[in-house]
Amino acid sequence: MRENEDFLFQSLFNTAKALGRLDTAKLSEVKSLLQYEKFVSNEQPFGHKHRCSLLSLGTFVLYSRGRHIDRILPWLLQYYAALPRMKWSDNGFLNKRDRVTIFEQFAFCFNTILSELAAQHPEHRETIVVAQLDLLACVVDEILNNVESKRGAPGEAVSTVKKICLVLGLLRSFGRSSRDPSKPLISEIFRMGHATESDGDELQKLIDGFRQATEDDVENQKPAQKTMERPNEPIYNRHGTSFPENPERCSTIELKHAEALFDPIQRLVRPAVLTRLDEYAVEVQEGNTVKRFPYRWLSEVVTLCCLTVLRDVLQPPSGQLPAASRQFHKEIHVFAVELLSRNDRAGATSEEEKRRTIGVGILALYR
Repeated sequence: MRENEDFLFQSLFNTAKALGRLDTAKLSEVKSLLQYEKFVSNEQPFGHKHRCSLLSLGTFVLYSRGRHIDRILPWLLQYYAALPRMKWSDNGFLNKRDRVTIFEQFAFCFNTILSELAAQHPEHRETIVVAQLDLLACVVDEILNNVESKRGAPGEAVSTVKKICLVLGLLRSFGRSSRDPSKPLISEIFRMGHATESDGDELQKLIDGFRQATEDDVENQKPAQKTMERPNEPIYNRHGTSFPENPERCSTIELKHAEALFDPIQRLVRPAVLTRLDEYAVEVQEGNTVKRFPYRWLSEVVTLCCLTVLRDVLQPPSGQLPAASRQFHKEIHVFAVELLSRNDRAGATSEEEKRRTIGVGILALYR
């Protein structure tokens, strides 16, 4: 099996897409085929199978244009709110190409689905966006409690790094959506094609293969015909970036939600906080205590993600700013200039030069 073939996820993901095209798919069938397990508690184990199931459920709702959303969305949000407290297990298929932690990877993918659902279904938008902002504020509060604590508890660095990785995934995907409901952004993250089967044959083949697969023999499973490809590296592996600019992208975030987003961002990028996060990053890197943790300096990627999400959610689809938001945009501009100018006041070390290079590119977006 090739290193990027996660048979369990591919089967569930493509089954979800195919089920979304079937008008007759019942909720009980969707739950069974996508292996959904009912939420039990905030501290339940949270492994690869759970993550695959949740992403597939969200994908089904996207491709079915909202079928069963009234029942499925509460399930998704229940797991979503519990992410910081669950017992994460990094027991998925070993993909040597992955270059971010499981916390950032899953948060990026799951939050992308929720942002897309918020854009496509205005009747549920307030519920979803409030849940996203509440989770972000909650995790930032926990990070600041660790950073500002003087106790230096054992495992504090590891715990904080895991939480900041979760925040990075949330920031990189908040408020992003596609204008074309038939091409949701999750399909850009996982580009799997089916060149030879019709939708009906594809669904039957996937279901037959899925029923025979178990987590114990995933390594031995080989599809009868090569139909799935992932030609490009997933977006979540591109450190600090979100989806590339495209006329088909749009943001549906209201001004009140943008203001609520700004508050935890302001608290997260305070100089003392960023300095402490860099110290945690060094400790985790040296101890190799978090799988696939790639950042030597957390302050850089945190700054990049914070400013980029503010830019993306504040870009009006029409290109014309409403009068009510002009003052807020000015406030954001002042904030961005001040944040990036800190690097210019720092020493001219190689690391500071790198930060200024990042900063100049971001600042240009606000002019």
